Amino acid sequence: FVQILQVHNFQFSALCFQECRITDTYDTSLIQIPGYICITQGKSASTKGGLITYLYEKYSYKTKSLATNKDIWESQFIEISGDNLKHNIILGNIYRPPRNLVENIRAFIDDFTKVLINLDELNKEIVLAGDFNINLLHIYKKEIFLDFFNILTMHSFFPKITLPTRLCETCGTLIDNIFVN
Repeated sequence: FVQILQVHNFQFSALCFQECRITDTYDTSLIQIPGYICITQGKSASTKGGLITYLYEKYSYKTKSLATNKDIWESQFIEISGDNLKHNIILGNIYRPPRNLVENIRAFIDDFTKVLINLDELNKEIVLAGDFNINLLHIYKKEIFLDFFNILTMHSFFPKITLPTRLCETCGTLIDNIFVN
């Protein structure tokens, strides 16, 4: 991956990774990418959890504490600023483990809704990227998935990915997404 960035001389503004299996005491010197600031958060909701955001070095950031229930889902919010930005941007890196009982998804949606309300009050451009483990291709098959989608759209967040992010021979899923307001 680092070679791709270097060969093509292309810089992503930010890269968000979920399920990194890191702890808060992980040695980040092992995962540095030249030209990027490595921002980590240890796993809390799952043994597969842990988040890493790489922010291009021309930007600055401040960490924002917004999530409340770290046993249900993991999130990493940063406010990005830079000379070439008209306004600061909030970036959320999110992982919700694949616990698919309706009660688990409902608990996530309830907690996530509180975060969306807090984000509304910031009046900023916001990008939410992550592995939500809620299949947006099935919003009309499972009411709880539609509830998730409706909560996002009620808060003016819309998906930037509308095709499957994972394919197999017989089906596809759209559980990884990017939402913007």
